[in-house]
Amino acid sequence: MKTGAKTPMGLEAYWLKCLSHNKNPSRSKKNNFIPDYTDLLEDTNWKRNPVEELSGRERTLLKQRAHHLKPIVHIGQNGITEQIIKEIRRQLFIHELIKIKWSSLSKEDGNKKEQAKELAKRVGAHFIKLIGQNVILYNKRP
Repeated sequence: MKTGAKTPMGLEAYWLKCLSHNKNPSRSKKNNFIPDYTDLLEDTNWKRNPVEELSGRERTLLKQRAHHLKPIVHIGQNGITEQIIKEIRRQLFIHELIKIKWSSLSKEDGNKKEQAKELAKRVGAHFIKLIGQNVILYNKRP
């Protein structure tokens, strides 16, 4: 990389940089249009299910990418609440690929994999894999 060359900045880092400088990121000098997705994130009836299915190769690559991720959402004894759904959607919007730790996931409530697929459907994401109590979800950014 050339000296002084700018590295690409992720969406999360861009927003944090703008917030730290008290700037409105949607009104930058570069006239970059950044859509406001807060209405999608606030809507609890968000039915944005992925239309296309992922191929086996895509799932394999996503599993490889998710291997080193740490769970960023933890579902505890209270189970899936509206706040959990909103947080999962927010994290999917920021990261695209997330790992969720679901402590109360057990066989007593039915098939664990089916429970994880139902969570993915409620959130509007692709179910990638279930490993023990860790669920991997993916949703391509709009």
